[in-house]
Amino acid sequence: MADPDLKSQDVQIAWRAADHPAVVPVDVVSAERPDFDALTLNRDDLHVTIVRSPVGEQLLLGDGLHQVQLASESGSFLHDAVHLRYRLHGLRTLAPKLLTLQRLTALDRLGRFPAGLFPPEGRAGRWIMMLRAADAIAQGARQREIAAALFGDEVAARDWRGGSDFLRLRVQRLVRESARMVAGGYRALLRGREEG
Repeated sequence: MADPDLKSQDVQIAWRAADHPAVVPVDVVSAERPDFDALTLNRDDLHVTIVRSPVGEQLLLGDGLHQVQLASESGSFLHDAVHLRYRLHGLRTLAPKLLTLQRLTALDRLGRFPAGLFPPEGRAGRWIMMLRAADAIAQGARQREIAAALFGDEVAARDWRGGSDFLRLRVQRLVRESARMVAGGYRALLRGREEG
């Protein structure tokens, strides 16, 4: 678990390859010395995190804002330079893995991620509201309090019992959707679809 006092850009999240289609499984072979086609991990322009678990190692490479993740199927990332053999299969999960590889090659070539490879997520605002609603419910907040926290005291006071049910229905939907996400529905988002 990450320290909750850290800023979001200082936290790196490791996903299991089975849960996130953008995680690329690889076989890792130590390079005796860095060469043209080896990934060199001791670079100043990369944030490198290796997460070890009973199922293998996860390599997170980032620039402080964005990251890519590789999952070792065999071999270890714990070398200065490694060769990677990518394990790609399937059709529906191929596109996110190919995007990860595009990002990886851009990071290696430029020392940063081009913004064009990380387009803004149009649903992020809604997801943030759902997270905030889930946090509020976990703290025991009532739906009226959630409305005030999300949309402001003035809007909540005016519209909660106003002529329209719009605000109450909107908050109820957010609470329902956030409960579904907390119960595991976030996995569908990782696979590029929302479950209704």
